[in-house]
Amino acid sequence: MTMYKRTGRGGIVSVLAVILLAVLSGLSVAMVAFTNSSVQQAGNHARVQSSQFQAEGGLAICLRNIAAARISPNVSDQQMLSELATQLTPMFKPLLGEANVTYSNGVISVPHASLGDGKSFCASMQLTDMGKIRLAVTGKDGDVTRSVTIECYPKAVRSRVFDFGLASNSPIAIKGEILDAAELLGADILTASYATDSVVTLGSQAVIEGEIFISNPSGYATWGNHVTVAGTTSNIAEHIHAGIGPVTFPQVNVDKYESMSLTVLTDKFPQNLTFTDIRIPANTKTSFAGGTTINGVLFIEAPNEVTFSGNCTINGVIVTQDASSLGDDSSLSFSGNVAATGLNGTCLLAPGFDVSMSGNASAVNGCMAAENFKLSGNAGGVIVGTLINYGNEMFEMTGNAKLTIVQTPDDHLPDGFLHVMMLVPDMDTYKEL
Repeated sequence: MTMYKRTGRGGIVSVLAVILLAVLSGLSVAMVAFTNSSVQQAGNHARVQSSQFQAEGGLAICLRNIAAARISPNVSDQQMLSELATQLTPMFKPLLGEANVTYSNGVISVPHASLGDGKSFCASMQLTDMGKIRLAVTGKDGDVTRSVTIECYPKAVRSRVFDFGLASNSPIAIKGEILDAAELLGADILTASYATDSVVTLGSQAVIEGEIFISNPSGYATWGNHVTVAGTTSNIAEHIHAGIGPVTFPQVNVDKYESMSLTVLTDKFPQNLTFTDIRIPANTKTSFAGGTTINGVLFIEAPNEVTFSGNCTINGVIVTQDASSLGDDSSLSFSGNVAATGLNGTCLLAPGFDVSMSGNASAVNGCMAAENFKLSGNAGGVIVGTLINYGNEMFEMTGNAKLTIVQTPDDHLPDGFLHVMMLVPDMDTYKEL
């Protein structure tokens, strides 16, 4: 019988099995490490994206608040930044808890504003060399941060006053008609007076084709028989809006007109009927005859009393010195038909002057601004722009006075006023850091 000797193959198989097990274990460890690394990388990437979202969200919040701020006209860049800081403080308060917006060494700082779940943003604002404001916002998620920047520039914006056909700082009394030309939303009237609660009085048969707006929350209107407001005679109260809040009237600025080189007219009763770019010295008390034509600028020094006793054509603008701080009364009186082309959306700037009109304004192409207006008799006509009454004395429109108002375009800034500014983002300057 043949005998076979057993070999050591069983041991080899065991060794191979052990080696394979070690390899598989190593692969498992590597796979776990790779998976953990991938998870960590994914988490880091998610936090990076999240912090970018916080930065962009913070940027949107900052730009919204910045756009709501209004900067005074004719201020320095540093004053602009200071005014912005003052207005931003209450806007950011709901996000900051006990912290506050700070302004120091030319930098506005918004500390970490919480957005919940460990997410937040902070921001800073400072001037650039070009007079813009550079806004930098940093978003944070955990210990990961991302930053974005953008620059904002100041842009003049027109006052709400120019949205009305008549705007008065005083109570209003109307017995005539204020009409809306071709439904161009020009016939709305505003009284910004808080001196008394009874701020609008409409006499019998008065017609206001627009709405009535009252700043004073306690303010109200009274009206007589057969009164029409916003096209109705029965539901007048529905078209009276009290409590709209304060409306800032734009400051009149006549500096550029006052510095012009103009021909001085010293005659109390001028013999000529046509004048170009003239200046009337204070206390001259000039009276223009009927048929007078004035081209360019008529500048009137204060105090003064100037009368237009007949028809008058103004191919330009009438401007006065500010008489509001002078003790003497200053006035302009128009008793005939007035036609005025205006300049850059303005035809009369008379700060501190009382203006009375008893004739027609056949075509006035521009805003009219004065301390007080009195319209009587058959005064009226078409006015393209806003009639602005700055004084506290009652605005009165009596007799058969009838005004047809055409509102100026929304984007137009009438000349001769200091317009407040807002800050607008320059999208071309947006950067991700």
